Amino acid sequence: MTKKDKKIKDFLSEIKTQNDSECYTQDLTGSYLFISYDLSDSTQFKLIHKKWIEVFSLFYNYINTNIKDFVSSLREIYKNLDIQINEWKKIGDEILFYHPIVDIKLLPHIVKKIYSILNDLVKLLEKKYKPYISAKATTWLAHVKHYKDKDKDEKEKETNFIKNNTSNYNYLIYNMEKNELDFLGPDVDAGFRIAKYSVPNKLTLCAKLTYILLNEREIDDKDINNNIYIVSYKKLKGIWENRYYPIIWYFENPNKPNNKKIYDCFCYDEKFKNKIVKNFLNNLDKKLSNQNNNKKNIKKIFCDLNLEKEIKQIKSFIIKYNENKPNNRIITYLSALKRVKQYLDKKSK
Repeated sequence: MTKKDKKIKDFLSEIKTQNDSECYTQDLTGSYLFISYDLSDSTQFKLIHKKWIEVFSLFYNYINTNIKDFVSSLREIYKNLDIQINEWKKIGDEILFYHPIVDIKLLPHIVKKIYSILNDLVKLLEKKYKPYISAKATTWLAHVKHYKDKDKDEKEKETNFIKNNTSNYNYLIYNMEKNELDFLGPDVDAGFRIAKYSVPNKLTLCAKLTYILLNEREIDDKDINNNIYIVSYKKLKGIWENRYYPIIWYFENPNKPNNKKIYDCFCYDEKFKNKIVKNFLNNLDKKLSNQNNNKKNIKKIFCDLNLEKEIKQIKSFIIKYNENKPNNRIITYLSALKRVKQYLDKKSK
């Protein structure tokens, strides 16, 4: 390691100490939107293409660049809001982000952009690698409590807050050693469960996010309802006490209003590989006629399961996050610090 690199490492170590202290004292309790982009058929692709690593690099860089550009554009428009979409972690061929929700009215814009980035990425992959690889995405939300080791009185206050505000226990934990935030809890798990039912070039939505998009008075977006499809119901392990959970896709049909051409939004053999796609296409007319009832259907689900109170909790956690006004620049710094440290460690070997 050069003297210059050593100075950088020592400087980062000094800042990290200050950062740990500030991150630890801040309260990051709030409602968070999670975003997952994932390459589909990547295992098979690795066997076919020797230079598969180039595609993975393109995938990561493309997603990161477009997310950053989108955040910059939002900040230009909403200058009074501290808007963040930060990288959470990479898991194999999947990249995850988290967004501390500061304004519920931004959600339809973010959902549309998540899909737009996905759609453009799929087109890019198709130009070079069709039909060997594609991409899919999932987005979901959870209200989380920032968990920290505290004295007895503080722990008691925290316990009372959780009891009064949520029936589910979702937590945010800051790992000082790894310079990372991590999220744990049933609502966080639900996102990974529904991601298993995502398909290429479709954005899978969680039920709570769908409820908010379709039923919140602050959100008035007709395009959202027209592009949401409840395609199936599945029992998800550890979610909703084994009750059926709606599998929901968001995608834009370029051929509207000619819905008969919606078949073009799927690969010809996708129905043979995926039972949900098969059921959706075989019952397309019925699905499209029911689409106008999306708002009513999702509301009935939440009413029947007594889950409407959790929507109120999500909104209350957004308010709490804004009241705490955490320094998000410190949070953003975590991923940058981690990348620089990995680079320096690699050079020192």
